[in-house]
Amino acid sequence: MDLNGAAGGTSATLTYSPGGSAARIAPSATVTDIDSSKFGGGSLRVSITQNKAVSDQLTISTDASVTISNGSVFVAGIKVGTVSGGSNGSDLVVSLVNGATPSSVSVLLEHVSYSNSLGSPPASPRTVTFSLVDGGGTANGGTDTGLATATINVGASNHAPTGAVSVAGTATEDEVLSASNTLADADGLGTISYHWQRDSGDGSGFVNIGGATNTTYTLGDADVGARVRVVAGYTDGHGMAESVVSAATAAIANVNDAPTGAVSVAGVATEDQALTASNTLADADGLGPISYQWQRDTGDGSSFVNIGGATNTTYTLGDTDVGAMLRVVAGYTDGHGMAEAVASSATAAIANVNDAPTGSVTVAGVATEDQVLTASNTLADADGLGTISYQWQRDSGDGSGFVNIGGATNTTYALGDADVGATVRVVASYTDGHGMAESLSSAATEVVAPVQEGYVVDGYISGATVFADTDGNGQLDLGEYSSVTDNFGHFVLQGDQETLLSLGEQIRRPTKP
Repeated sequence: MDLNGAAGGTSATLTYSPGGSAARIAPSATVTDIDSSKFGGGSLRVSITQNKAVSDQLTISTDASVTISNGSVFVAGIKVGTVSGGSNGSDLVVSLVNGATPSSVSVLLEHVSYSNSLGSPPASPRTVTFSLVDGGGTANGGTDTGLATATINVGASNHAPTGAVSVAGTATEDEVLSASNTLADADGLGTISYHWQRDSGDGSGFVNIGGATNTTYTLGDADVGARVRVVAGYTDGHGMAESVVSAATAAIANVNDAPTGAVSVAGVATEDQALTASNTLADADGLGPISYQWQRDTGDGSSFVNIGGATNTTYTLGDTDVGAMLRVVAGYTDGHGMAEAVASSATAAIANVNDAPTGSVTVAGVATEDQVLTASNTLADADGLGTISYQWQRDSGDGSGFVNIGGATNTTYALGDADVGATVRVVASYTDGHGMAESLSSAATEVVAPVQEGYVVDGYISGATVFADTDGNGQLDLGEYSSVTDNFGHFVLQGDQETLLSLGEQIRRPTKP
């Protein structure tokens, strides 16, 4: 009888863990017999001969090869004997019948098992003696009885640790949590290590935080909204790995992380130029989509106000920006729902580019001596229209061009002798909203025509009609200028040296003074 299947020995060793199921003592056992091929009348006795405890149990394990029914033991369906005993430290005995052969008894030996009914049995190693009687004598020079021993090492039962693991600190980002414990272990308390864990609430449960194995842990952005706990682990005095977890913290509260980087403005600070915003922003809380708002400060740079509708990356400077400073504000909502805003530096005061006035200046009236001309305008100026003043000018045709008429600065101007034969215009002037002097001239009048005046000294002096006989037919025709004399025979008539006639009883040529 060989319990370990090795040629050099008959012993076997089993290491049994308390609380475990029945374990085979000699799963490699074999039997040979030169005297008998049948073991009927023989027996197999298994006894715990050293350090036996009443909680020790010897049994025959069953499976597809070995079965037990009503105390009868079958190997491969053939009865090999009847079994008794084995409980509470007693011997296990199998009385063999003729169906028992060396090969079937070998299988039977393999299925002899040990267990213990206590969770914490005595740990002393057991010596188990196997005694096999073949029942066939020694006819061929063999032995009738075979003996072999096995050793069962009963491991110590594990004692769960006592005490607790706790976490101290405030469950807020950037705060430091500290782990401590009051653990004890009857099996011996090994060196305790810690591992912090996070549960983000996504259904994956608590997961180890990479590298977080110190006694303390600083809460970061990744912990916001999650719960955190710590696991204390050690190996006890019997080599058993133990771990105890703390209670979880409350959900970690956020502390806003200010954005880093900057917002900048590129471009020339001059009217009609385009400014462009850019940024190098980053945010530990998460950078949301960035929007821009341009602002203007018309004062000292301390009171910036949003420019309506100016929310693009670029902004074209206009008249309302001249003299003001501009900046752009980049805004976004971070990953924890916090609204963030970062302003650029302000530009220099925006320089003006003059906008020419629009509209026109006009002169109304007849270009004839003694007539009154009137100036008007439809001027507008994007830079701001100041108070308009007028200056009448005359061009006498002598090559000197238009020259200011002294004192002629009203809206109206009465043409005089000095204007006859000249052209007249008016110049409208003002200072725009950015201090730029502006002026715009009207078109010139036609050459100013003279008037003729004098007295009728013959015929009907008072009430006589005097006319310019342009065509020389002696009659007042449609389109010819005429005048009626006053009580003194005085007349004033437009026309330049035409023949003047007076209508009365007789046509008399009037005299010109």
